[in-house]
Amino acid sequence: MINNKINSQMLFKSSDLLWVKNVKRDNGTDWAYYENSTEQRFKLNFSRTQIKQANLVKPGELILLFQKVDKVAGVSPRTYLTHLVTPIDYSEATENTLLTHDFKWEREVAVIAKASLDKKIFTQANNLSFFKPNWGKVCSISLLSENKSIEEIQNEVWRLFNGQFNNSVLTAIDIDEGEKLNLDSEISFLEGKEREAFRKHVWRERSPAIINICKKRAMEKGNLHCECCDFDFNHFYGSIGFSFIECHHRLPIANGGERKTRIEDLALVCANCHRMLHRKKDDGKYHTIESLKLIISKD
Repeated sequence: MINNKINSQMLFKSSDLLWVKNVKRDNGTDWAYYENSTEQRFKLNFSRTQIKQANLVKPGELILLFQKVDKVAGVSPRTYLTHLVTPIDYSEATENTLLTHDFKWEREVAVIAKASLDKKIFTQANNLSFFKPNWGKVCSISLLSENKSIEEIQNEVWRLFNGQFNNSVLTAIDIDEGEKLNLDSEISFLEGKEREAFRKHVWRERSPAIINICKKRAMEKGNLHCECCDFDFNHFYGSIGFSFIECHHRLPIANGGERKTRIEDLALVCANCHRMLHRKKDDGKYHTIESLKLIISKD
C-alpha cells in the first residue's frame, strides 16, 4: 500500500467543485445522510427524472449537497450546506426496487467533507442563492449566484467547509480504487469527449482515475520522477513533495476526439518539462518525451 500521507488538500481543490444538489429527509423533519453508515460512503438517491444529471458527474468532481431543515427541534429553519461528495466510480445510477419512496435510483458517493452537527457548524453560505437548483437535480455550481464568478462561488463554499475534510476517505479512494483493478493487465479509460462548461468554455475531458493509477504504479516501483530530466519532488522538497508529479499525454488529448487512454499513453513529468512538451518547436511540432530527454542530456 502507498504511504498514507495523502490528504484532502493534495487530492482535491476548490476548482473540483462543479455541482450542487438539494437533498431532503422526511420532508425536512430530519437531516439527510447523517446516519452512522454514511460517515465515509453512502448511496445518494435520485428520482427517475434526475438520473440523466446524476450520471454526468465523474469521479473526482465534487457535488455540494444542501438541505432545507425546518422541522427539527432547536434548529433554525433555513438552508444548510452539509456535504461535499464525489462518485466512487463511473457506474451509473441503478434502481433499488426495495425502496418505497420515489427516489429509488442510487449512485454511491464518497464523503469528502461533512459539516458537523455536534458543533452546529452548518456552514450556511451568505450571498448565495439556492432557489434555482432547488428541485433535487444535480446542477451546475454556477446557479448559486448571478453576480459571482464560478471561481468566487467555489472559493466561498470551500472556505465554509474548511476544517471539515475527511482525510481517511480520500486516502481510501486514491488507493483502493486502483487496488480493485488488475494493474498488470491492459487498462484504458474513455477520455477526450467534448463538453460545454457553464455554456462558455469547452474542454477535453480527462480521466483522473487513470492518472492516479499511473502515479500509484510508479510509486510502488520507487521511480516517481520526471521521465525527461529525472527530477524527484520528494527527494528535493521532502514531505511536501511526496507523491507530487504531473502527467503528460504522449498523444495530446486536444488532438482528435473521444478515445481510450492506456497507462502506456501517459508520461510522468515535472512542471518545467511539461510546459516544454506543450511548446511548439520552430517546425510547428511538439517535442516527444524522448526528444526532450535528448536535449536535456546534452546540457
